[in-house]
Amino acid sequence: MAELAEKMGQAVKVMADREGKYLTFMLADEEYGIGILTVREIIG
Repeated sequence: MAELAEKMGQAVKVMADREGKYLTFMLADEEYGIGILTVREIIG
């Protein structure tokens, strides 16, 4: 049980570190940004 709690704590820290960060990109001379937590896949 303690191991599960530790893993959950680590996951929460990772999510908190990523909160407020954005993936930005240019499209047709316009700059866009989306929250990094909503990104599923980057295809390049």
